[in-house]
Amino acid sequence: MARTGEDPVVAAFDERVAARVSASATRQRLAAALAKLGRGERDVLLLIAWGDLTYEETAQALRVPIGTVRSRLSRARRKVAHALGGANPVETPEEDHE
Repeated sequence: MARTGEDPVVAAFDERVAARVSASATRQRLAAALAKLGRGERDVLLLIAWGDLTYEETAQALRVPIGTVRSRLSRARRKVAHALGGANPVETPEEDHE
């Protein structure tokens, strides 16, 4: 703290609060965008983004070729980004400028 003039505990807390506020602001739009996706696109997106599965694992889980996973994921990401006005809900404003 003496070196930077910033309390690391407060700074980390501020960052977490800002991230939660940002996520909360997009929650409804994100839910609406997910609801508009086709089942295949939504399944792929959720398994990869939130289930943390690889493309291969997702292909196995859904019993589809890996190319299908890639194309569904691409379409789903594009549709969700469009619904959110081009914003990525997992990026903070600081990450956009790096």
